[in-house]
Amino acid sequence: NPSSACDAFADVFVQIRAELGPTTKKWLEEECRPVRSDGRPHGSVARFSVPVVWLLGLVSGQVAREWLQHEGVVVEVHDRDPRTATEVRDGHDTAHPHGVARFVLGELLTAQAGSRA
Repeated sequence: NPSSACDAFADVFVQIRAELGPTTKKWLEEECRPVRSDGRPHGSVARFSVPVVWLLGLVSGQVAREWLQHEGVVVEVHDRDPRTATEVRDGHDTAHPHGVARFVLGELLTAQAGSRA
């Protein structure tokens, strides 16, 4: 029964975080905190509009450019988190299975990025 399977899982949510490397982590970890959306009920479609703004005014331009060119943003879609944090199936913790998409934003820094059709 599909609806009973959805009852076992918490609401769907997305979490957006900066992907930081060893060079940028010490400078950006405090400014780029992860952002979590509100939960949505399970269904055939879950739409999210999560504006994220990280203010980097005190970070050097070199560190910001390094992050944008080589690291980027990670979007996690959590649609299988159990309703209870202690849920275990077949001896495996099921608390953190989720989809992950990584976006490198380096193309935004090039002059050619805005001229593409």
